[in-house]
Amino acid sequence: MLKEHRDETKNFIERKQTRTGEEMEEDKDDAEEETLQEVKHESDHEDDQDDKPIYNPLNLPLGWDGKPIPFWLYKLHGLSVSYYCEICDMTFRGRKSFERHFMVPILAMNLFIF
Repeated sequence: MLKEHRDETKNFIERKQTRTGEEMEEDKDDAEEETLQEVKHESDHEDDQDDKPIYNPLNLPLGWDGKPIPFWLYKLHGLSVSYYCEICDMTFRGRKSFERHFMVPILAMNLFIF
């Protein structure tokens, strides 16, 4: 079953070993040119994607890459629930940011005690 594959590999290696140094350099240069063309094509494609407006119908918060975070992550962190602070008249998305709002002044007060 592997005999054909083994024979093809053997023939490829024999052909590769019989090439001269100049032929190897030409193959290397051709491979580098192809790689450069692929990179250029990919960068052109990425630039086209950057120009498009971001589709965000659910108004999800943006992640570190500038794209909306996945919906499952939005629900996991509880960002769909809004909390209202009656003291400072602000609304927070998610319980973590709401609790952090109250923790910052407490930490600052602890620093001044010592």
